[in-house]
Amino acid sequence: MKKLFQLALFVPVVMFVFGCASSPDSLKRVSAAAIGGLRPDQVAVSNVKRGMLNVDWVATSPDGTVYDCYADDMLHQVNAVKRKDGGSTGSSIVAASPAPKQ
Repeated sequence: MKKLFQLALFVPVVMFVFGCASSPDSLKRVSAAAIGGLRPDQVAVSNVKRGMLNVDWVATSPDGTVYDCYADDMLHQVNAVKRKDGGSTGSSIVAASPAPKQ
């Protein structure tokens, strides 16, 4: 019974820690770094999909350029891939840009 109680306390703490890593503010920060030349408040984040070991999202710059972004669950290895046509879905990849190590 004691083990079950400990597990019941441990799981929410772990979920909270992992959830904070990919919060909207964190995604804006790492998106701006991966895109380059932008402040976090200039980036719009949408379509966030969190997996067990990764997170995917769409970042949009102030000029309307759309980037498909993905990272590991702790946002250490972030990539922003610019959409070739600038924004519509199903577009081709132009370039991938890893974010600098923090």
